[in-house]
Amino acid sequence: MSSPPCPADCCGREGVVTSPNYPNNYPNYLEKTEKIEVEQGLIVSLEFTAFDIEFGNTCQYDHLTITDGDGTTLMEKSCGSSSSLPDAITSTSNIVKLIFSTDSSFAMTGWSVSWSAVAPARSREAEIAAT
Repeated sequence: MSSPPCPADCCGREGVVTSPNYPNNYPNYLEKTEKIEVEQGLIVSLEFTAFDIEFGNTCQYDHLTITDGDGTTLMEKSCGSSSSLPDAITSTSNIVKLIFSTDSSFAMTGWSVSWSAVAPARSREAEIAAT
């Protein structure tokens, strides 16, 4: 059993979250949510360093979904090979959830994501208002 990626209050400034057993094959029959929470006022930047999840045309077998703290989907149900890593993701809140689900067959090595807490980009309206 791995420890959660974050202590109860918040994660700090950066880290790595992986699928269970990574870089070895992840387990079958898994439904696991990893939560990254950074300091209020910051947002989360995610970058995949590995991605190898059983492929299915609609990712119906094994898949990873990423949601923002408000429930907005940041990455739709995804699967496939590390030959094409998913794009970098930036949240709009200080919380991100990685929801990983597997079925009963074909376990792969899974995924690894580097994350960091970053300041949100100022909107054009905020820049104009500040001048």
